[in-house]
Amino acid sequence: RASQVLITTGSQQALDLLGKVLVCPESPVLVETPTYLGALQSFSMYEPRYVQVPTDDNGLIPEALTPELTKGARLLYAQPNFQNPTGRRLPIERRRALAEFAKSAPFPVIEDDPYGALDYRGEPLPTMLSMSPDHIVHLGSFSKVLAPGLRIGYIIAPEELHFKLVQAKQATDLHTPSFTQRIVHEVVKDGFLDTHVPKIRALYRDQCEAMLGSLERSNATCPKA
Repeated sequence: RASQVLITTGSQQALDLLGKVLVCPESPVLVETPTYLGALQSFSMYEPRYVQVPTDDNGLIPEALTPELTKGARLLYAQPNFQNPTGRRLPIERRRALAEFAKSAPFPVIEDDPYGALDYRGEPLPTMLSMSPDHIVHLGSFSKVLAPGLRIGYIIAPEELHFKLVQAKQATDLHTPSFTQRIVHEVVKDGFLDTHVPKIRALYRDQCEAMLGSLERSNATCPKA
């Protein structure tokens, strides 16, 4: 719903707004092990206590979210698609488990998804937002699929949290520049991304295969793509 969407000055600002609204000094914040440095930089301004959620080669382990681990948590931050820095992609079974967990969790589950549209090895997996639209806070960005310099991102949040994020946004910069919002609108309104995204997927696939081939020829050890 439109009432759940907040345009931000890049999705990095979305992380900062979530920190402003949700994080207090010494409050527990649940993060993957390891996690995105930019998220840690944003949340750290509000002096949380980080709690590491166990992961494996498939990403965050939902069964690890026990009452003992999550006690007092203010949020859970996760990147299900091509997690930064590991590149892991969360399997659909774990997405369903996290979406179900979010329905009863006493804190927001944050789905940071800047890379979801760029899967060049198969069809994109469904978002956790699509599985639990009233309980997942979803972050997106046009930086990876259009142009990073435009600094246009967005948050989709439950309406109660959305209201507080709007207040924090207004106190920060009033609004994201209308000019750059209009540029993005004009570019994408006629379906440009439908043809553009497959092209950049193919480009990234070719670059990845070239890099892996070079590593193999140099006898370096590298993970599977």
